[in-house]
Amino acid sequence: MCSCGADAPTPGPEPSKPGRGPDRGYAARVGWTWRYEDAAGAAMESDELPRPSFPTQADAESWIGETWQELVAEGVTAVVLLEDGAEVYGPMSLLPPD
Repeated sequence: MCSCGADAPTPGPEPSKPGRGPDRGYAARVGWTWRYEDAAGAAMESDELPRPSFPTQADAESWIGETWQELVAEGVTAVVLLEDGAEVYGPMSLLPPD
């Protein structure tokens, strides 16, 4: 009879990782999002506007580069980049220079 691994610990639950748990971690993260603003600088909350969330800043910036003209057609004149709800930069105008 082989006793190989007889003294090895029994695998248990994976140790918790920093920033993860029931109230933190991926499920609780909002990610990278855009806030839309109108010409007066007021936030636009229309259900008609897309509200995607992105895993990275680069993904969010690529998306805005591909869709800004559609947003302008809906009345969006500027955007603010948010990470987990906190402002990163902006407002950034979507309108062409005068």
